[in-house]
Amino acid sequence: MANNINVLIVIDTEATQAGPTTVYMVDDNPRDQQGQGGNELTINASVNDMIFWRVTGIIPETNPELTQFVFTSGGNIFQGAPSVVNGVWQAQVAPVPPGTPQAVYHFNFTINGRGSYNWDPFINVT
Repeated sequence: MANNINVLIVIDTEATQAGPTTVYMVDDNPRDQQGQGGNELTINASVNDMIFWRVTGIIPETNPELTQFVFTSGGNIFQGAPSVVNGVWQAQVAPVPPGTPQAVYHFNFTINGRGSYNWDPFINVT
């Protein structure tokens, strides 16, 4: 049975603008008990699961916005490309060839419409 996996990305925009990208990620997927709250959340997803990514800032007025989804390694594990609908990025997990169960990706994002920042979490397909 396919599940919806909601990922909340919280960006410390002040720290990110001053130095290294500071990101915290959590999700509501019961398969992802380890790594919650860090910048390297590994999402354990199954074929046909829908993943939704939402972003906010620790200081909400700083308005972080996800601008681009990029596969870093492992190839596209989704049915089509991730897309944004009403400010929420989403993608459906596709069947993957044997030997390619993990994808590393990154989001590019801006803060108040300026700058370009990114980080690289993981998705495991089970």
